[in-house]
Amino acid sequence: MFDEIEQTVQVLLFTSNETCDYCNETKQLLEEVVALNHEIELSVHDIDQEPEMASRYSVINTPGIVIAAKDQQDVKNLGIHFSGDSFRS
Repeated sequence: MFDEIEQTVQVLLFTSNETCDYCNETKQLLEEVVALNHEIELSVHDIDQEPEMASRYSVINTPGIVIAAKDQQDVKNLGIHFSGDSFRS
């Protein structure tokens, strides 16, 4: 399935050093997925340090995963989100 990816896919992982129990494991898993195809890119963002980025993608729980399309530097939100259970207050 990963071999069929022809355009860049941007995976955004939202973490929190304060409240996330599974962020390290999630990051490790996503790093393994990204290694399967050079068209998949991973960026990691801390919602406490980058609240505007979390807000842009409507992420309030961690770990939060957003799957987006990427064209050059333009990242297009496709509305594909997975959300953890550590709620940001």
